[in-house]
Amino acid sequence: LAEEAVKTYHHLMCAIMNDAVRSGLLERNRLSYVKIRKEGAKPKTKNIDLANYNLFMDKAKEILTKAEYGSFATIGEDGYPYVVPVSYAFEDSSIYIHGATEGHKLDNINFSSKVSFCVVGDTNVLPSKFSTEYESVIVFGRASIIEQEEKLHALECLIKKYSLDFMDSGMKYIANDKHKTTVV
Repeated sequence: LAEEAVKTYHHLMCAIMNDAVRSGLLERNRLSYVKIRKEGAKPKTKNIDLANYNLFMDKAKEILTKAEYGSFATIGEDGYPYVVPVSYAFEDSSIYIHGATEGHKLDNINFSSKVSFCVVGDTNVLPSKFSTEYESVIVFGRASIIEQEEKLHALECLIKKYSLDFMDSGMKYIANDKHKTTVV
């Protein structure tokens, strides 16, 4: 009876959360799945304490800062995912991506702002183990096209990351051609 009561309560809470998402009060219902363990069974996931969480986040930011490129995923009107490798800059918990002023990526963002972004840092192929060790970060969020001062800041971040030795000419390039690119 207790298991059925928990399931009923969970379904009720999910319905309330889904209504909140539909009305715009919440971004996402994270209660969409629950599994009730048998009494005495050990959980399959570990709880993480604040110190380890902070270490994890610091490592994720380090990987996002040093990776050379990322894979940017959007959702199309047809329901299919679209993933494209991109140059990017990471600063102040924002990921900046530049690209063309029109195209599939922007069409998808206009359809749904929900995106995912993945980078892979250091890798180590282990041939004798038929495996690979690697570090990676996957980010979920919402994308939007940025303009004006934030766009200029993002483009400057990209120049700093990829062309640090050419900042002066990079800034002139931004001043002259900023209208030829879109920044997300």
